[in-house]
Amino acid sequence: MKCVEDESCVPPGFPSYLTGPKIWDTAAYTENPDLYVCNLNEEDNMYIEEALRHFKDLNLARGFISRETFPLPETLSNKLKAISNSVYQGRGFEVLRGLKPEKYDEEENLLVFAGVTSHVAPKRSHTIGHIYDATKDKSLKGTLAPPAMPIAMAFHCDLDGGDIVAMYAQELAAEGGEHVLCSFWQVYNDMVAANSSALRVLAEPFPFELIDKSTDKPYHISRPIMTVSQSRVLVHFVKTLLTGSLYVPRSNSAPPLTEAQSFAVQDLITALNSRPLPLTQVRGDVVFINNMAVLHARNAFVDRENATRHILRLYLADPELSWEDSTVDTSSAKKVCSDMHIGPMSQRYETKSEIRAKGFFSPQCHHD
Repeated sequence: MKCVEDESCVPPGFPSYLTGPKIWDTAAYTENPDLYVCNLNEEDNMYIEEALRHFKDLNLARGFISRETFPLPETLSNKLKAISNSVYQGRGFEVLRGLKPEKYDEEENLLVFAGVTSHVAPKRSHTIGHIYDATKDKSLKGTLAPPAMPIAMAFHCDLDGGDIVAMYAQELAAEGGEHVLCSFWQVYNDMVAANSSALRVLAEPFPFELIDKSTDKPYHISRPIMTVSQSRVLVHFVKTLLTGSLYVPRSNSAPPLTEAQSFAVQDLITALNSRPLPLTQVRGDVVFINNMAVLHARNAFVDRENATRHILRLYLADPELSWEDSTVDTSSAKKVCSDMHIGPMSQRYETKSEIRAKGFFSPQCHHD
């Protein structure tokens, strides 16, 4: 739907147009993926192996892994730090390519992921997520949400997860499972150009429903899908948390969306789906995504013997570059296992096997 003629649909305080590298030339990235890839060479991998050995020799708990305890040469550390600049101030995403997960065991892959990302951004979530097809783990406990199924996932943010979503491809599926991105800044400009009435609605509070993982009960927060801070437009969108789904039904106590809100959500989904950017994928890739300006989706996948998709996920933040966002619900962040204020001894960086041994298929932190 459009606003009436001669009336702007841009909400008060929002920019009339966004500019900069987050306005993508999708065709250029599709034709030349090297534009968004940061490659590691053999020497870089040698230094990473040395840092891994150094950390293991310290005999510290895994939560103590950091730039200091996983030391890398200044040139390589700066190369990784530049990824943070690209994610916050540049295009909003980057792919680090060249890690060799086949060289490491399960724990070492976890440590390499945490160690390398500590040079990208110093703050991280207190748990590490394991994303894989858990539908065959029928003996294990947990709410089987879409991230733990081999189905496609629509565009979404990881609500209050952190500034940066980092996902490490320890193993790839036999078919599919590619990440697909969409720049919300480009979509915002598209909706402004179309004079879409949805823009004003998206800037008003919506009733999100989340699950408190400590009690397994729903709770509700009221917040806009779209906010503005320092001339930056931030997005907070997970359709499932607004409408429910076949796999994650909305509770009877959830406030319903208004008709205008339902139309606005559908307009946003249509706009997002018109701007997909599928990423190339190689085993060992680490994808870094600005969780405030870029939405991510996933293609369905098929596993086979010796080709079973396994993604490790951390949430990161760089205090020097972080964007102000007054709508972040810190209690929500704690409930979804992305608290960045927990000390090293209390951080839970468990391997997939360790979690399964406790009777679960993954940390119960899904909020997608």
